[in-house]
Amino acid sequence: MKTSKLFLSILKGKKLDVGHISNRKDGKYQKQADGKWKRLPGKKEEKELKEEKKKKTSSSSETQNIKEKKNQEPTKKKGGKIQSDGYDSDISTDPNYRFGDVGYVAGSRKELAATYINRLAREGKMVASTQVDWESLEENPRVAEELITKKKVFGKVDWDELASKGYNKTMGYFLSKIYSVVPQKPMISGEEGRLFYVRAIENLRGRLESKTTLNGLLEELKLIDREGSDRRLLTAELQNELKENSEKRLNSFSQNRNSITSEESLALMHRNNEIIRIGEEAFKNSEIGKLVDVFGREFYKEIKGIFRQQGRLSKPYIIAKYDYEHRVPSTFAFTSKDTAQKTNQGKKDRKPVFNLLVADYHERIGGRKVEIKSTLDLKKKYGMANIQSGNWVLSDKASGEFHTRSTGEAFSDLADVLGIKDSDVSLNGTLSIAFGARGRGGKGSALAHYETSNRVINLTKISGGGALGHEWFHALDNIIGAKYGVNWKEFGTESYMSISNSKIREAFENLNHSMRFGEPREVSHEINLSDLSNEYVIKKDLPQDVQDRLWTTLNSNLQRVWGNQFDKMTFDQGVRHLADKFKIKSTIKRITESDNETRHLRNYKNFKSWLSLWKGYKTTIGEKLPEKVGFVYNTELSQFFIDARRLEPGAKSLKRYWSTTREMGARAFQSFVEDELTSKKRVNTYLVSKSSNKDYLFGHKPFPEGEERTKINDSFKKLITALKEEGAFEELKEFAKSFFGLDMIVKNSKRK
Repeated sequence: MKTSKLFLSILKGKKLDVGHISNRKDGKYQKQADGKWKRLPGKKEEKELKEEKKKKTSSSSETQNIKEKKNQEPTKKKGGKIQSDGYDSDISTDPNYRFGDVGYVAGSRKELAATYINRLAREGKMVASTQVDWESLEENPRVAEELITKKKVFGKVDWDELASKGYNKTMGYFLSKIYSVVPQKPMISGEEGRLFYVRAIENLRGRLESKTTLNGLLEELKLIDREGSDRRLLTAELQNELKENSEKRLNSFSQNRNSITSEESLALMHRNNEIIRIGEEAFKNSEIGKLVDVFGREFYKEIKGIFRQQGRLSKPYIIAKYDYEHRVPSTFAFTSKDTAQKTNQGKKDRKPVFNLLVADYHERIGGRKVEIKSTLDLKKKYGMANIQSGNWVLSDKASGEFHTRSTGEAFSDLADVLGIKDSDVSLNGTLSIAFGARGRGGKGSALAHYETSNRVINLTKISGGGALGHEWFHALDNIIGAKYGVNWKEFGTESYMSISNSKIREAFENLNHSMRFGEPREVSHEINLSDLSNEYVIKKDLPQDVQDRLWTTLNSNLQRVWGNQFDKMTFDQGVRHLADKFKIKSTIKRITESDNETRHLRNYKNFKSWLSLWKGYKTTIGEKLPEKVGFVYNTELSQFFIDARRLEPGAKSLKRYWSTTREMGARAFQSFVEDELTSKKRVNTYLVSKSSNKDYLFGHKPFPEGEERTKINDSFKKLITALKEEGAFEELKEFAKSFFGLDMIVKNSKRK
């Protein structure tokens, strides 16, 4: 009773002095001067606040060091040689350290690691819109656009927690299906679109994951569906007027069919159209309208599709089928641990993962003598926008000296090979470079990379050798594409049709075609049956009623292609029949495509899908199958492109990397530069190296060969010539100022 009275007195703010601390179930509270009670942070929260304060203190200290550097103006060069202007200290903590940062590149690793979005993305937590510093984030719209994506802000679903709330298998299916169709990025561009995208994800997850019954989940989905369908907001008065006008027209039409075209009826129709436009405009400008629009119409179409599946999904057979196919996480108790273990034990060895090789050692033969004694020298000689040094450069003087000097020599050789000025190498002040300052490190990290949003090449300490030429072409491809294209994400090799300058557009188009297409010829190929999907194999450990239903579905599909006689065909006969069905003249060892290339690629993909079905049927009945199906087809695709497709992780991989034109272009440029150096009896393994397919195992061929390589090299020469003749390098100087604006030029250091 005493505790109850004390608690009531706390709530009423009576008798207790200002500053009095009271313990409650949810924490400690302190009385304020205005009589209200303020919750005090707990031990865990205090620890987090201290760590955050420590980070801010460290960050402000680093910022102060940068400002001190900025306020120190360099002196001019003397005697034609680049001077270090006082930045010649060998002590890494000294502001004048010769291999330190020169300028400022937005979004360094230490800054990105501290951001709220990246931290939650690493932890698998959903981003809260109220906790994002939108003003700071939008200082660089390009970085904001890359951060506000589904991958970064959606978070991971805690299936175990949902199961504890009462989520069953059917609910889990619905939820995973809906979340899978959430767009990867906002469907509304700009700052407002990004803000409402984060809010829409919060809204969606909060509404759906709070439900504990199937009926409750379906009712909420119906409500969401109506929000996406009824795309107008009307006052009660306008709603009544719209209804009355419609009823008047209907009554008039029922009495006299000709009245539909009368002046009064048409006036009512026009008024209704006006009311609808008012409602649609109000919806578009409302918060609920923006939450709907930011997901796009396709999202709501998918929700309607899910409702169409509602009836059949309640059947035990369908639920068991989804259990069997592992379409929802196993942690949600949809599959037993024993089944999961058996599945893992039955997996085949994966296809070897491909990566480009790097230089084993550094060698430079020939070329101009280049004196680069500091990062400042490097910036001044080539006109780089900024240079950033990572921890290993700051702590290891020898490494910093090696990479800084080697980069300077590589840029010199690149300028010679391309016949451009030294200042053109930096794309006239548009390009920055970082030495190990922007990677994540660890297993699987990139050897080197180019950042589109910040226009910076990052080279790593050990694995960056030989990658500079490759990454430099990514920069050229992107920056020229952005300068003459429609947005900052453009790459000339991919979006050449949007380039405004006709000569540059033709040069990029010629390069694209020379990489992807070649002379018509026959190409040998084999399909490993082990690479095909096993989803059509019916497991014997499934309940008998489930097996029966799966057999019914499998037989129905087999009859669509193979007819009623499929059970009398051998495996080889079935493959021949399948190939004939797709208008492919074939035998088991020879499949010749007679249609055009686009049709061939589509047919080939469908052919493999149906072949998986045939494999599933034959495996289920216990027939022994060959390891491979070999064939030959006619194609106009280049061997370079075909080999690039074979570098991809596997047939199931939807996302292409090695066979994209931007990656093919960078690899082809790498081989072009090495060929040009070789023709001049020169070598620079820091710029380019190992661009011969002889260096690669497992049949991997990442680079063009033979006549195709010669043809592609000629395309690069024409591209560089077009860029020089059209004054593209000179025009990039002004473009850099206007394009990078706030985030690159204003923040640029005075250390020039």
